[in-house]
Amino acid sequence: MKKLMNKFRADLLTNIILLLGGLVIGVGFFFLYIYVLYPSPSFNLMSDAAFILAAIFLSIGGLLAVSHIGFFDTIGYGFAKMGNIFFRPLKMEKKYNDLIDYKEQKYEKRKDHGFYYLPFLFLGLLFLVTAVVFYFLFLNAL
Repeated sequence: MKKLMNKFRADLLTNIILLLGGLVIGVGFFFLYIYVLYPSPSFNLMSDAAFILAAIFLSIGGLLAVSHIGFFDTIGYGFAKMGNIFFRPLKMEKKYNDLIDYKEQKYEKRKDHGFYYLPFLFLGLLFLVTAVVFYFLFLNAL
């Protein structure tokens, strides 16, 4: 847990802004789903809205985490190489010799960079717990 908090503190201001912004958007969607789209709120609708938000935030956080570890570097290198092919007449300087050089440079750039997936994973887990609580309240109301 301490290691996770150190990663969160790496870019504390950005992570807090992402966390608060995601929370505001999530709560706004939650109330929009419950009160605007349906005439009367119920625990079933609250559970559905929270689960949709959990799925969205966990998906975004998961994709950012996978991107942070360098899973999509090969695709990025392909686009960089394609740019060199199209702009060859301009005699642009090559930044990367090969894929390994590209991955090493990206790793060095990413090493001390912020862990922006943590706020999204936290919000996803928060809304998932909220969805489970509302679901159990819905089951007890029956």
